[in-house]
Amino acid sequence: MNWLWNSIAQAIPAAALLAQSPPKQPADYALTPLGWTIMIVSVGCVLSLVIYCLVRVLSLPPIEDEHLKGPLEIDTGDTEDAD
Repeated sequence: MNWLWNSIAQAIPAAALLAQSPPKQPADYALTPLGWTIMIVSVGCVLSLVIYCLVRVLSLPPIEDEHLKGPLEIDTGDTEDAD
């Protein structure tokens, strides 16, 4: 339990230093050219994969109904002598 108190005691001065830092300006959050490149490539890959999957799913050939229906010649035996 002593290690917990020691880690808390070490974290408090670090939090105080962070609280004293000046507020960040919007220019501090600007992307570098490498950041823009990585973002554009990753978003482009995800969008192209989504578009590819949607085109593949929505352009499937129509399903023929003949092999989905059961044969009508099945004799269940309940039509003769229902009682």
